[in-house]
Amino acid sequence: MKTYLLLYARKQKSPSETFECPKCGFIYTRRGPDQNEDDKFRRTRVKSYGSLWESKLQEFSQRGFGLRELSRKLGADPNTIKRFLNVDKNGKLNIEQKINPLKEDRQIWLSLQRKHPQKTIKQLRKVEKALYMRLYRNDKEWLKANSPNPLKRTSTTRIDWKKRDEEVLEQVTKVVGDLLNPENKPVRITISKVGYLIGKRALLEKKLDKLPKTKGFLNGKVETIELFQQRRIAYTIEQMRRNGDELVLWKVLRKAGIKNEENHNEFIEARLATYEEEVDKGIEDITNA
Repeated sequence: MKTYLLLYARKQKSPSETFECPKCGFIYTRRGPDQNEDDKFRRTRVKSYGSLWESKLQEFSQRGFGLRELSRKLGADPNTIKRFLNVDKNGKLNIEQKINPLKEDRQIWLSLQRKHPQKTIKQLRKVEKALYMRLYRNDKEWLKANSPNPLKRTSTTRIDWKKRDEEVLEQVTKVVGDLLNPENKPVRITISKVGYLIGKRALLEKKLDKLPKTKGFLNGKVETIELFQQRRIAYTIEQMRRNGDELVLWKVLRKAGIKNEENHNEFIEARLATYEEEVDKGIEDITNA
């Protein structure tokens, strides 16, 4: 490496040196003073990349590498690479090439697979997430045809569905019992809700046919919206009775949060009549005593 004379920058009053490689023609300047050993490899400004660098740029660009890939390989800013690629015909490189973002992304994706031949498409996506999303949105068919095939999951363990059915039924029975407990605030019983509460939502939603006992039990417990609303009404009436509230139709509906009152008028009136009979019987028993 050839070193030019040490100069001082007038404004910064700091030493500046110019270095040149006699073999490749690379010339750069470095402004000091150095703060540590790593500063020896720092460069402030590149004056010339040299003939070897330019020949490599020409070689790589003709092989179809994209702008960012060229930037990484040659250690120069993408704008610098672009400037060299667009030099006039009378310039040194004489390269005529328009930057095609889609083509560039394709080249980077293929290069990424060559660099990581063992990685799956999911693992490659994590390495270059933005690149993957651009190709997925703009070039989906090409991406699908030029990506690693997904690994097929193979399982050597046979599932004892009969045993699993018994285990799941026990869990489901307990959870449904808790949901139907009249002391607890009503929650609608659905397959999804029960599955969520036992931590096996996907199993109940997708494999319920393989669990006949569990399926039969749930079929008898799953609530329609109307049945669930009636259970809410019954719970509300009981809470109002305990609190000494006046039991009238409109108050029950409001506290239960029921809007379609015409569907439940008969049910509420029947529940209120039953409650009045219980009260009358209680008064009668006290009188006779």
